[in-house]
Amino acid sequence: MRYRSGVGVPVSGLPVGKRSRGTPLVALLPEGAGVPVALWPNDPTLPLVGISRGGRAKRIDGAEFGKLTARGNTAMGLDEGDRLLWVGVWPETTAGLIGTTTGRLLRLPRYRGGR
Repeated sequence: MRYRSGVGVPVSGLPVGKRSRGTPLVALLPEGAGVPVALWPNDPTLPLVGISRGGRAKRIDGAEFGKLTARGNTAMGLDEGDRLLWVGVWPETTAGLIGTTTGRLLRLPRYRGGR
């Protein structure tokens, strides 16, 4: 199991268990080992939504990531101390609600493209 930080656990170090549920793999890594890498569909037209811990949300056109260079791309600016909480594919035909622990809701209407 390998994380973006390069920290990993050799297969020989995984515990053998007799329980059906076992131990979550993330629990085997040392604290602060890194962030799991997600797999995305290979379709640059799918829009993404990013949500920060500070409550900022942004819908990003997937075409922005079609031709990345070695310098990368800044898709969403974050304030000092804020961090990215979630990023996911958000199909054009999907509307949704994002809720907070304080009871606030953010409605994301269907994507209409463009600006």
